[in-house]
Amino acid sequence: MSVEYKDKGLELIMDKIADLSKLSLTVGFQGDEAAFLYVDESGAVKGNLASIATWNEFGLKASSKNPAVPARPLLRSTVFKQRDKIVSWWAKSLNRMISNAAITPIQTVALVGINLVKMVERQMDASYSWAKPNAPRTIKNKGFDYPWHETGKMRKSITWAVRDRSGHILATGGSNG
Repeated sequence: MSVEYKDKGLELIMDKIADLSKLSLTVGFQGDEAAFLYVDESGAVKGNLASIATWNEFGLKASSKNPAVPARPLLRSTVFKQRDKIVSWWAKSLNRMISNAAITPIQTVALVGINLVKMVERQMDASYSWAKPNAPRTIKNKGFDYPWHETGKMRKSITWAVRDRSGHILATGGSNG
């Protein structure tokens, strides 16, 4: 009696899962967009986009040059509020990868990234309802009180990146892919 082994896709699935375990997803203000410099009316550099996003996310103590910036945790609040939905996306994406030989691990992670960026954008759009209000001076300069908004550049700069273990970016995009 002999036993014949016929692989019906298990080896491919195991290879994909092994490849998937070598990937990570980052979402936020990163890459070339994050280096964009904000300049005020006088031509003075206020900071790059990544720095301004960090100041808003974690807050900034007052200094002799700048007033305090209250913490407005856009990225953290999105993840904390939507963690069940994020877990569901991961499960759906993994199921799609397992059931479709053409879908790669990078595509699987990227799909979650696209959805996360959309979620962060929606959280930003609703910042008036959850974020600490802008200071009167900021409202006067901007012409409105809408935290996380001024020119629209920040919203357009939220990106996802699929990275390998060494941190190299393998795929990147915004909410449109």
